[in-house]
Amino acid sequence: MWKVTTGQTLGHYGWDEEFVVYNSLSGDTHLLESFAMEILFLLQQRGPLSAAAVLDALGPLGDTGNDQPDIAELSVVLDQLQSLVLIDRV
Repeated sequence: MWKVTTGQTLGHYGWDEEFVVYNSLSGDTHLLESFAMEILFLLQQRGPLSAAAVLDALGPLGDTGNDQPDIAELSVVLDQLQSLVLIDRV
């Protein structure tokens, strides 16, 4: 299970396929791709979710609607977001 780090406000600004995210807990700013931001938005809105539930909720991504991320790709992004102290494992 994953959740947005408690107390995190996720200040952000996006353009094209990129987002700048301000980590209100560390004071750091990060450049994220849209896939990572979709995950953050989902966890912020729905609360703790398993990796499988995140995949189900995201559904197909991309302009064609055929680009379904797999669990390995998702796991890499979840680990990266955790290393940035934007999400926590529950």
